[in-house]
Amino acid sequence: KIADKVVELTPNEAVIYLGDYDYYIEKKTETEEIEAFEKEPEVVEKAATERKVNFKEQKRIQSEIRRLERDISEIETTLEEHEKELETLELKMTEPEIFQNHEKLVEVTEETNKLKETINTLLETWETVQMKYENYIDEN
Repeated sequence: KIADKVVELTPNEAVIYLGDYDYYIEKKTETEEIEAFEKEPEVVEKAATERKVNFKEQKRIQSEIRRLERDISEIETTLEEHEKELETLELKMTEPEIFQNHEKLVEVTEETNKLKETINTLLETWETVQMKYENYIDEN
């Protein structure tokens, strides 16, 4: 005999389908598609919201990375300038007119010490910014 009814048993209910097994499969698929279609606007809206949030977050991260790259570049440029100036001052200290004049030598030495402190501060700043930059790159 060919079945003319199919009963689907679930833990919560029993559903009777009037027709053979092919009819049951067709109706079951149709029901699932309707349920998926009804849920689709929620899923699409949620995905769109997530994309917007991810896009904004990604833009913020890219902006921060670019800012850190600019900061690093500026610090490195300033460091190079200060190191050249320090080199010039140290060469100046070896000149006879400075070397033999105690007052001028003290002035140049003080300038050299201040410049070394500035360079050390810049190096510390560079290290901090570089670590932030590397963390952003690693995380993203």
